[in-house]
Amino acid sequence: MRIALVTKYFLPMRSGSVNFLIQLNEYLNKNSESVKVFYMNGDVINDVTVIKKNKLFSLTSAIVTYKPDIIHVNAVWEHILAAYIAAKLLKVPLVLRPAGTFQFQSSTIMRKLFNKFYFSIIAKYAKIIYLFSPGEKEFYTWTNNIKLIVNGIDSEKMTEYKTVYPDNSIKLLYVGNIKINKGFLILADAVKLLIKDYNDISIDVVGNIEESERKSITQYLVDNEIIQYFKLHGRKDKSEVYRFYKNTDILISPSLSEGFPNVLIEAMGTGMCVVASDIEINSLIIENMVDGLIFSRNDHSDLAEKVSTLYKNRQLIKQFGIKAREKVLAKYVFENNVGPVILNDYRKLMENDI
Repeated sequence: MRIALVTKYFLPMRSGSVNFLIQLNEYLNKNSESVKVFYMNGDVINDVTVIKKNKLFSLTSAIVTYKPDIIHVNAVWEHILAAYIAAKLLKVPLVLRPAGTFQFQSSTIMRKLFNKFYFSIIAKYAKIIYLFSPGEKEFYTWTNNIKLIVNGIDSEKMTEYKTVYPDNSIKLLYVGNIKINKGFLILADAVKLLIKDYNDISIDVVGNIEESERKSITQYLVDNEIIQYFKLHGRKDKSEVYRFYKNTDILISPSLSEGFPNVLIEAMGTGMCVVASDIEINSLIIENMVDGLIFSRNDHSDLAEKVSTLYKNRQLIKQFGIKAREKVLAKYVFENNVGPVILNDYRKLMENDI
């Protein structure tokens, strides 16, 4: 079985959907399937075809030349269109995993036109459409080809986990792009409240500030006299991120929207206590007051209250962290819970059983 995986990026830490495809590629290779990755940006990794010029034509041509049995696209815009054209030409099954919520973000005329074409033609042609969140299903009411699937983490990463929990000062952690729609200013406002009662607050921030928002976010921290509580480390590779998980105490995830929050399950898998906004996908992963805490999105006072609860009841940090790790081991290990499901779907497609 020859499988073409089509994506925009193929670099770790880009996003949950990209990490999903990287792990899928590794899993399929381990299971002796013939896989080739096609993408348009970045550096070559393993057996990957990189497209940089005449993107739509070149990508379509490269996929057709490979002659896959199945095309699985995990991207947006021209990547999906190229995969669709190649699938039609080769008369092979198309599997979709729309990256993020691209289909709802139609700010330009071209994107609105593509959305119309996507929903009326491409999505109807696809044999399987993988979605992370049940909320996305409302846009696909006309098809039975929807499958909800979780993301997962590499079992090798599960060997890194917390053994020491705080007795005195508590270290907070934020991991991800520093953007307004990721709730970073909500976190900032929560810290402003927390420092009134806890003068030992510190928060490690791992990720880059969105360039278009750098000035406004930095100025916000300065104007509110809280920048000294934030340790900005920039983007780090996976091994360094896991060291932060292991050496800090509470992960804060204040995001206002997510595809699938890899950072959340990575942190939970190491035994970290997590506090996350109540967006749908977070609430599906975390059971409030059992393996983490959920706060009302966009409500910095509620976030501050949840963190304060953990400061006052420090045994909960360990209690939630242990339960969180147990959940990830049971439900979110890629090679146990995700890869086998997808490979089985591919095999059914080859047998015309889907």
